[in-house]
Amino acid sequence: MNVMNKLWFSSFLAPSAATPQNMASRNTVESTVLVRIERLSDRFDELAAAHGFKRPFLKMDTQGFDLKVLAGALPRIEHFLGLQSEVSMIQIYVGMPDWKEALAEYEKTGFAPCAFFPVSRDGRLRAVELDAVIVRND
Repeated sequence: MNVMNKLWFSSFLAPSAATPQNMASRNTVESTVLVRIERLSDRFDELAAAHGFKRPFLKMDTQGFDLKVLAGALPRIEHFLGLQSEVSMIQIYVGMPDWKEALAEYEKTGFAPCAFFPVSRDGRLRAVELDAVIVRND
């Protein structure tokens, strides 16, 4: 994992040259660390038993890795009532999906948008990232 100058920018992905100037100095790699990745679907039953949830809500903020989290939640994702994902209007990491690709993937797995909230803006007030609240269609 890339540990960035400001920790909240840390990501499995590398910073993109498209990172707006007002964010670029904070989104620079300071170091890398080795981390273990587990699939949420493999831990779902254990977590449900430990916490007693039936219809959980999944909050993601993985700096460009949310669709990988979604893939790791399959096929258990249908148990989630909704999810929150940080979607990208301007791709600040290399290889991260843009907001249209992310929403299309969420829709393929049975979710529909409920609300959007700006997370960050560039120096010209354009949205860089949005929190998307997405709920089950069924």
